[in-house]
Amino acid sequence: MIEKIKNLNIAVVIPARGGSKRLKEKNIFPVLGIPMIQWVIEECKNLNHVKFKNIYVSSDSNRIINVSKRLGVNCIKRPDFLSLDSVEKMDAVQHAAKEISKDSKIDIVVSLQANSPTFLSKDLDKAIEFFVDNLYFKKKKCEVI
Repeated sequence: MIEKIKNLNIAVVIPARGGSKRLKEKNIFPVLGIPMIQWVIEECKNLNHVKFKNIYVSSDSNRIINVSKRLGVNCIKRPDFLSLDSVEKMDAVQHAAKEISKDSKIDIVVSLQANSPTFLSKDLDKAIEFFVDNLYFKKKKCEVI
């Protein structure tokens, strides 16, 4: 299984919209003094199955993009029409995947929540292993939540 994963180009997209009805730019709100999105990005550095160069933040907010760039990840400026309350997260992820695909072939796109600072890389590595071992080669196009 690990050999199968080595041959795949896996990207992580972290959608981080600036607008929030309850808490503006919540994705960079400090949690224990650290922007929430930074917890997620820092944990991504520990992933075994995703190269750090394949981590992307998709945002409409220049502040979120600036924080993310300082942490060394790629950023995709999301169009305003994909940042409205009515837009599904998957639309923003698909936009990011199309942008990423302009420069390189991506086999799998993983979407992580910027406002989930307790996510652990070991859990995502296990999820990727499960996905590749049980689903990816059996059904090329699928979404797992």
